[in-house]
Amino acid sequence: MLVALLCGYSAAVAPMSNQAAGLSEANSYAVNVSDRMPSSAFAPAMVPPVQSFSHGPDSSHAHARGDYYSDIAADGHYTWKPEKFPIKVYMQPATGVPGYRAVMPDTLRASFNEWQAGTNGRVSWVEVDQAAAADITVSWTDRAVDNGRGTEGGRTKTFARVNQRTNKGIIDRAEMSLLTRLPDGDLSDTEMKSAYLHEVGHAFGLSGHSQTRGDIMFYAVGPKQRPALCDRDIATINRLYDGYPELARAAKSGSPKV
Repeated sequence: MLVALLCGYSAAVAPMSNQAAGLSEANSYAVNVSDRMPSSAFAPAMVPPVQSFSHGPDSSHAHARGDYYSDIAADGHYTWKPEKFPIKVYMQPATGVPGYRAVMPDTLRASFNEWQAGTNGRVSWVEVDQAAAADITVSWTDRAVDNGRGTEGGRTKTFARVNQRTNKGIIDRAEMSLLTRLPDGDLSDTEMKSAYLHEVGHAFGLSGHSQTRGDIMFYAVGPKQRPALCDRDIATINRLYDGYPELARAAKSGSPKV
């Protein structure tokens, strides 16, 4: 039996000044993004039982073209400021957490690198060794949460401020929590990589979910989704960060710890 694995997302108010956010007093306000988005847009991504996979949207990557920007930005456009890059990521040590494996942080690093490479460095990251210096903090937990549809494999919370006039938001920081094991066994490598790519997508600003099964940001991870970014994932993140500068070619291959 295949256990349903969910990947969640939420957003909350950031204690961020208008001046720091680059927004005018008249057109800005702090926002809990999850209060502004339809609940379905923030429904966790799920790996459903194979028998029930026919439910939901029936589009597939094989028949989809372009991007899914309209899906993920249905009620807002959320990005990090250009000067924030590379985003600083801190991975909390988790050697004492049941189910934790040494491959997990390496898989997460590979996931960040994949999004970075897909944008030619428009979004970039670097690992730091102190939480206080981080823009994104990552932790691992064995506390499985079942929301009635399955077990959450990860959850990312972003803190943002939105400009009411333009409906564009600036992300200030993010927190990511990743599950180390399912209630009845270990995560497979495919489940792990798919969940990590999905959560990193949220952390970089893809706030909603795609309606196409083959996309990594589809709400349900299933047989038609590979644990890798597809062309539509890459096109969407590049559209979100259109106009941002690319990194020099030498800096695209990875992000050393600082």
